[in-house]
Amino acid sequence: MIDGVFPGWLLNRASATVTLISTGTQWVSMFAFGSFGNKAIPYYEENADLLQWASVGSYWQIVSENPFSESPNSLAVAPSGSNYSNGVNSSIVTPAITLSSTNVSFVINMSYSIESAYDYLKVYASKDGGAYSEISSYTGIATGYITYTTDLSSFMSGGTTLTLKFTFTSDSTNTLAGPKIDYWGIKLN
Repeated sequence: MIDGVFPGWLLNRASATVTLISTGTQWVSMFAFGSFGNKAIPYYEENADLLQWASVGSYWQIVSENPFSESPNSLAVAPSGSNYSNGVNSSIVTPAITLSSTNVSFVINMSYSIESAYDYLKVYASKDGGAYSEISSYTGIATGYITYTTDLSSFMSGGTTLTLKFTFTSDSTNTLAGPKIDYWGIKLN
């Protein structure tokens, strides 16, 4: 995506978009987890350190999970090959994303194995620094990496910045492998 790190991505700084060449999808913000350690690479800020994101709890980490995707690593709450812990309540918050259009969707590509109806990965959004609202929730098992899309056009109406919070919670029994996020982004509708 940047300097050849992710082949197949077209960066257009003038229009503040990045395009996945294979599908033509235009993104206004895209975070992928590459093979360069604890880094998240958004198109607009090279080598953004994941540790600069606000976090609560110490569970979020980069693991090598998906070698056949555009980005070979994943953001996860459990080490590769292990299960998450009981009693987790851990969040990671992105930096604010400035939007030139509010006609956008949240897109996430991930695999997950989460105790159904007891443990959850929830994604919250904040418009212009306001209160967080839940925009998506995942529990159960999704085999393989699947792309999910949530339209944010109504939520972002009249807004200019978006902050996302990823929160993983588990109860006191039964643990599984957890979520493995390959990439997420905000795309133009």
